[in-house]
Parts: sequence; structure tokens; C-alpha cells
Amino acid sequence: AEPEARGAALEAFTKKYGDCGNMCIELAPAFGYGVEAFGEAGDLDDAKRLAEEWMAWDPKNPDPSAVLAEQYLKANKRLPEALELVNWADNLYQPFSNTVTRSSSDHTIRSQIYFVVAPSASFHGRIELLRGKIEAAMGDWAAAAKDLQVGSDALAQNSNMVTQSIEAAFALGGADEHTGAKDAALTAYLSAASEPYQKDSGPHDAYVRLFVAMGNGTAEQ
Repeated sequence: AEPEARGAALEAFTKKYGDCGNMCIELAPAFGYGVEAFGEAGDLDDAKRLAEEWMAWDPKNPDPSAVLAEQYLKANKRLPEALELVNWADNLYQPFSNTVTRSSSDHTIRSQIYFVVAPSASFHGRIELLRGKIEAAMGDWAAAAKDLQVGSDALAQNSNMVTQSIEAAFALGGADEHTGAKDAALTAYLSAASEPYQKDSGPHDAYVRLFVAMGNGTAEQ
């Protein structure tokens, strides 16, 4: 289905089954995929409206505001609002930042499936990665470098977040390069390029480009 139609269908599902009490395993995915579908369609107003319905349904969950912030970032629109959303997600995440496991009888957060950030210590660094990318898109490279450094350090410690670790280190290299910290940028690019499961040659290419530009050697080395 086209993303707009998909979003509408998922929203209809949330309305039909919204009074599910604590047995709501399908509702959070419907909200999340719906917000993403509206975002993919470029319909940020409907993405925001559905995300706000999700927030009202699950007010202590950091994920809805982070998902909406991510849609704004992907569209490269409403970036100041995206920054506010990710800061709000950070506030909601903090009470759970040391939580390793949650009891099945704990219904503080109704969602059981997460898209950007879950209420769990295992998601350390995800908010900083998103916020750093938003700050970079806004041209605030110093703030971006600070957040991306925290995110990169945290994600590098998590074997389940290899893709995000690469993304954070690669983005950190870009932010460091923009602030003139070329040695730090080179280290970040190398860190990104050294991880397994590379999706493309971006980190390696960036490392080689900067290595050569800094007069350290040739691309063949």
C-alpha cells in the first residue's frame, strides 16, 4: 500500500482497539508504523497527530516523541521541534536508564515493542545519536559532536547495536571535521570503518579521504 493509505489504515486500527487495557501488544506497533508511514508520505501533520495520540495513550514512554523527531529529521523539516521532542524523550528515558529487566506486571509503559528508544539500559546512546544528528542537520556542529561522542561511546559497548554504533561514529567524524578537530574525526571514521557488518563504504571512504588530506599518506596505503 502507498504510505499515506498505510498510515490511515494503521491509525484506524489504533482507534478500533485503543481500549485494550494492558493486553495491547499490537497497538504500539500500529502507532509506530503509522507515524513512520505518514512521515514517509511527507505528511508531517498527520504524523504529528498520530504520534500525539500515541503519547496520550502511553505518556511515560520515550519512544513516541523520538519516533516523531526522527520523521522530522528524515524530512529535514521542523528541526527545532524535533530537538524539543528528543529532549522530552530523554527526560522520559532517564527513570529507566538503569533498568535491565522489567516485570511483565509492570504497566508503567504500555508499549512492548520499540522503534527508536526503549525504557531499558540496553538503549544507552540511542537518544544522543538522534539528537546529535538533528543538531548536525541544524548546523550546530559543536553540540552535535558532544552528543555524538556520548552516543558513540555508549553504543560501542553494546554488541546488539553494531549498526547504530557505526552510524554514531561516522556521524561523529563528520561533526568533528566540521569543528576542525581533524585528528578526532580521523579516529571516529576509523572506529566506524573497523566495525563488522558494514552496509556501505562510507566510513572507509571518509577515513581515506581525510587521511590523505591531512598529509598522512596516499589512498593506497
